[in-house]
Amino acid sequence: MKTTISNARLTLTVDSLGAEVVSLKQGDRDIIWWGDPDYWTGHSPTLFPCIGGNSEGVIRINGDEYPLSKHGFAKRMEHELVE
Repeated sequence: MKTTISNARLTLTVDSLGAEVVSLKQGDRDIIWWGDPDYWTGHSPTLFPCIGGNSEGVIRINGDEYPLSKHGFAKRMEHELVE
């Protein structure tokens, strides 16, 4: 679900899938990538807990291994707007 907020200077739209900023405008001027599908449909993905790949596709925490794909998991999760 996309949510838009604005004030006198900026308008921000965020998608709940990945908490991705899909639009940030100052008036009619785009401040971030607008997502031209001829080049790339993404906008500004949330990459957490890593950017890029990781060693052997796992993350190690206190000696335990957990699978972790490229760019982490946040961009593929639904997020809930709290306020």
